[in-house]
Amino acid sequence: MQIERIAVVVRPRNPWEAIDLGMRMALTWWKPVYGAWLAAYLPVIAIITLICAELNHPWIALIAVWWVKPLLERVPLYVLSRLVFGETPRIADALRAIPSLLRIAPLWRLLLTRFSLSRSACLPVVMLEGLSAKERRARFRILLKGMASAAMWLTIVCANLEQVLVFASYSLFDLFLPRTLEADLGIKEIFTGGFPDWYAWMLYGITVFSYLVIGPLYVASGFSLYLNRRTLLEGWDIELGFRRMVERLGQSKTLARAALMVICVLGLSATLPPDASAALAPPRNAEAQKHIDDVMRRPEFNTKKTIETWRYIGKEDKEDKRSTNAFWESLLALGKGLAWIVKGLFYLVLFGTVVWLIINHQRWLNWMRGIKPAPRYQPPAQLFGLDIRPESLPDNIAEAALKLWQAGDALGALSLLYRGALSRLAQHEQVSLKASDTEGDCLRVVQRTQTESTSAYFAQLTRAWQSVAYAGRAPQAADGAALCREFTAHFGATR
Repeated sequence: MQIERIAVVVRPRNPWEAIDLGMRMALTWWKPVYGAWLAAYLPVIAIITLICAELNHPWIALIAVWWVKPLLERVPLYVLSRLVFGETPRIADALRAIPSLLRIAPLWRLLLTRFSLSRSACLPVVMLEGLSAKERRARFRILLKGMASAAMWLTIVCANLEQVLVFASYSLFDLFLPRTLEADLGIKEIFTGGFPDWYAWMLYGITVFSYLVIGPLYVASGFSLYLNRRTLLEGWDIELGFRRMVERLGQSKTLARAALMVICVLGLSATLPPDASAALAPPRNAEAQKHIDDVMRRPEFNTKKTIETWRYIGKEDKEDKRSTNAFWESLLALGKGLAWIVKGLFYLVLFGTVVWLIINHQRWLNWMRGIKPAPRYQPPAQLFGLDIRPESLPDNIAEAALKLWQAGDALGALSLLYRGALSRLAQHEQVSLKASDTEGDCLRVVQRTQTESTSAYFAQLTRAWQSVAYAGRAPQAADGAALCREFTAHFGATR
């Protein structure tokens, strides 16, 4: 890498200044960068769009275009890596380089790195350094140590800029859309397919347009972060300073020789040692380069270590120092233990949330579709004038009804049995009985929801109740007693 040919000002910057520099690089060299980006990305978009248009799946097309974007980001990075070092590649050169760019790392890595928030700063390592997988991972750890946070925020901000561009483009488009073609945007329409086809394809085109605009800015900012991190680690600014010093010394070499000739004319040559001219002459370029390389190989230029310790600044003896260290060590161990507990609880909550979402998927899917859950069934307090609340009934309905029947109160016994059956069905069996239902309606609901034997018993009880309540005719003594005794078998002993 010939850093003396670099076309930007090399100096240590904080990560946010480096991101600003990347944006400026993309805007300054926008013609070659955007030209190569569009020449590589547009054919891929066209192929995906044609395939999905045949199947009429705009959302699949959008996901596919988004998924392959990191592969095509290598093209603007290829152009930027040459522009920064003084070359001006043509669009044809960038297109010819695509096969070699895709061979740098296997395509299956796209599945692993597509959701990486620091992708923009790691891509130059993959493309430009030619490392093996193990060396690349070690290189990632070194470079990301000082810029991981900035790289992640760059991804988040650029993703939001894409969404801002989508909403702005949609709003502009909507201004010119006839009122007769309006369509409502909402989560419900997305999940239920309520969008017209042309509307979905319009949103797809706007989103792809945002990818085309923001992509080179994102790549250039990540590349600038990478260059800034290497400047900090390898002292590029120092090396360039040394090179400029050597150039200035080389330019002054002629003047130094003329001065030596004047000194010789004045007769001072006799007093000088034989190697004086060699001593006064500036170092040659090769020698200067050798000295620079020796200096740059020293450990202090290749090692960065940050050490943080707690230290008591007051007076203390050795025993107090040992006790203090033990105290801090125990505190550190306690903190690590608490951290593991909190981490375990976090994963437990996360796992529980995922399980809950899977179990209740129908509920939250209905919520996103705008489908409200059915109201919970509330049993009525009365049916055709009969009180069926559980508290209005005795504990043992069958026994109380049999006593009334034996006492000659047929209406009271059958009324108690009928009320108990209705209360049991509405309160415990959750049979949907409405306050407006008649005896016939209740009988039809029971025949539809209960077993055959229970339906037959309830039908016999309903006829006996109607006969005594409306016609004043009580059933036979044996039939009435049988209704009382069989109640428990169908509806339980207690209310």
